[in-house]
This record gives sequence, C-alpha cells and structure tokens, in this order.
Amino acid sequence: MEEKSLEKKKAQANIITLVLIILISIVAVSIIWVVVSSLITRESEKIGAGHLTIGLEVKEVILFATGASKITVKRDASEGKIDSLKFVFYDDNGETRVQTKEENLPEQLETKTYYFSPNPEIGKIKSVSVVPIVKNNLGREFKGDAGNILEIPSGLVSWWRFDGNLDDFAGNNSCLFYGNLNFADSERGKVASFNGGYADCGDNENLNINNKFAISLWVKADSGVSGGLIKKGNNYEIKIKNPYAELSYTKDGVLNNFSSISEIADGEWHHLIVTEDWTGNKNLMFYIDGELDNMIQNLEVPEINNEDVLIGNFNGRIDEAMFFNSSLSYEQAKALFNVQKLG
Repeated sequence: MEEKSLEKKKAQANIITLVLIILISIVAVSIIWVVVSSLITRESEKIGAGHLTIGLEVKEVILFATGASKITVKRDASEGKIDSLKFVFYDDNGETRVQTKEENLPEQLETKTYYFSPNPEIGKIKSVSVVPIVKNNLGREFKGDAGNILEIPSGLVSWWRFDGNLDDFAGNNSCLFYGNLNFADSERGKVASFNGGYADCGDNENLNINNKFAISLWVKADSGVSGGLIKKGNNYEIKIKNPYAELSYTKDGVLNNFSSISEIADGEWHHLIVTEDWTGNKNLMFYIDGELDNMIQNLEVPEINNEDVLIGNFNGRIDEAMFFNSSLSYEQAKALFNVQKLG
C-alpha cells in the first residue's frame, strides 16, 4: 500500500510539473506576443506614414552636353511628409549613380525641379528614377519614361520655355514684355500668346548669329498670318511670311531672304529649326517637325549688331524658343522634335 501511495504522489507531482511548464510556456508566449505585437504596431505606423503610398512622376529629364542635368518631379495627391528624395541614374552600361535631395521637396500635387552637376564616373544616362524616403524607409521606385529624356546639344545659349514667365531657362537673357502678350493654356501646357505684342530679351552679344547658329522653336499661327518670330535687327529675323517660315539678314547692305518649302501657318503646332555652320559647308537648313525641309548652300556670314532680340510681334503662339551658338545636325533636330512634341 505504501508503494502505491508513493507512485500516486509521484504521478501527481509529474502532473503538477507539467501544468507548471504549460503555464510558464503560456506566460512566455504571452510576453513574446506583447513584444512582437508592439513591434508590428510600430512598423505598421511607419507604413501608415505613407512611404509606400506616396506617388511620384518623373515629368522631364534634361541632359546637357556638359553632363549636368535637370529633373522635374510631380507628386500625386497622397498624404504624408517626404523627408528626402533619392534619384537613381542608370547609364547605358548598367552602372548606377545615386544622389539624394533633402530640400525643396514636393508637397501634395506640387511639381519641383532639381539640378545635378556632372559626374564623370557614369556613362551616357539612359534612364532616371526617383524614390521617396519617409522616416528612413524607402518608398516605391518611380522610373522616368525614356521618352521624357531630352538631351540638349552643345552650344545652348538661351532657352525661353514660356511656362508662365519670360525667364531664360539656360542663360542670362530673360525678357520683358511689351504690348499684348500673355501666357495661355494649350495642349502643350503654358505657352506665350502674342497679339501684336513682343518680348524684348536684350542685346547680349552671345545672341548674335556669327559663324555657327541654330534657332529652335514651336509656333502656331492661323492661315493668313504673317509676322515676326524672333529677330535681332538686320543680323537675323525668322518670321512667318504666310504661309512659310523665312530667314532674312543683311550682308553689305543687301537684304537676303530664304524660306521653307513647307507651310507652317495652318492653325497647327509646328516645330521649326533654322541652322547654319559658316565654318563648314555653309549650308542653311530649315527643319520642320523633325525633318529637313529646305537647304540653301554657300551663304555669307550676316552682319552683327547691338540691337535687342525681340520674340513675337505677330498674332499667334510660341513655345520652347532656343538659341544655340552651334549648328544642329539632322539627328539632333529630330531628337528635339520627338521629345518636345509631348509638350
């Protein structure tokens, strides 16, 4: 009997021990769950801050011949504070370069432009993406469309974009307006709308035509319209002489006129480039909508002057006027047209 009593007590002790182990395990699991739950809650709060929900769009990438670049980013209506933006540059060899911007960050529905210096360690840039950073957490990567990358040829002196102002985007030749000139909304966004008014962009000598030049712009004029597009006294004038584009300049007191073959005054937007290189084959070229329209050979260098550059002075619209002190090739003219036609 005594032996059975000892076995019974031993069994009871084993049960008590097992129950204690189970209770201790339950307590341990509870403690672990509290800790894990707290971590999950904190991480969830981070996710709720918006680094995964913030949406961005790479609107435009401008690459200059120097290697510098300007990137325009638009933010959607998502809420949350962005602490910084990480830009990733991909070159044609698969190499990457990363730069971070911590200032001038976009709020809801804002569009911001960022500037980057050249980096010789990376090759030709093929694409760019941007990533929002919120509380040290990386958000989604937003890649720029290859069609939004605009490679600017060398020699760009001035670039008047007419995005609600007369600022020189590339140089120091900003303009003042006179007469009836305003900024209108169009399928290309903001553009300069002229009704006999004009923009005066000063007499800087870097706007003279001398040895090499190219002038590129978008123009919209109705049928029957004639008038100036851009001129610098008798050094040069590009105008509409209904319904064609015409370049005129003076040499030794003689006025020379050369025109396009295709019409540009037809109520539609057209991309016009007039370019020449007097140090080479001395051919004057008209490019319209990315294609060579007319070529005139063996021209003389125009007379330079100190008159102001005037843009407009006709009834119509102009966008993205660019002045180069170098000539543009067919490939470069085509590339400008293909990217800028998106507006």
